[in-house]
Amino acid sequence: MATFWYVAKSMEGKIRRGTMEAAGENALQQMLKTQGLYLIEAKDTAAAKNRKRLSPRQLSEFAKELSTLLSSGVSIVRALEIIAEEEGLAQSSRTLYLDILTDLKRGLSLSEAMGAKGCFPELMLGMVRSGEGGGNISLVMNRLAMHYERESRLKQQVQSAMTYPMVLLVMCALVVMMIVTFILPQFEDLFSRIESLPQVTRI
Repeated sequence: MATFWYVAKSMEGKIRRGTMEAAGENALQQMLKTQGLYLIEAKDTAAAKNRKRLSPRQLSEFAKELSTLLSSGVSIVRALEIIAEEEGLAQSSRTLYLDILTDLKRGLSLSEAMGAKGCFPELMLGMVRSGEGGGNISLVMNRLAMHYERESRLKQQVQSAMTYPMVLLVMCALVVMMIVTFILPQFEDLFSRIESLPQVTRI
């Protein structure tokens, strides 16, 4: 049995969202049908969790760009289109943003579309839900951009602080290897020749 996150529509046209355990998507569709619901979209939550999470830098860039576009009066759908069409964007990120865009066009909220992908942290999803409720997503995204930018800088500082000791350790290991491999054998050969000299020569 797998757990599916689904979007369905009732006979009255109301959108229903939730999670349900089912043997497969067809089984899920039949189970929802018995409740008078018609499946629109379904995603295996386990498959979503296996997707690689975005780094703090990627989260910061995404939130900053979305905040800027929304503050300029661009609709959220158009903002996602602009972000997904950027040149130089990694293909994995482009695919992710296009998937979110597709879900938005199907009637999902931004937080639901992001949450279904398994790439965004719970903090970000919670903040986006809060922004949707308060009608200030652009402001929330700006705060998230600053938060993840600080987190990204901190991560880089930690990595930089760890790089020097690692380089020093490698250099010490190389020096020891050179001494053992090249220098010590020469001394050993020198000592063996001294021991082989006649007594008068050594005096």
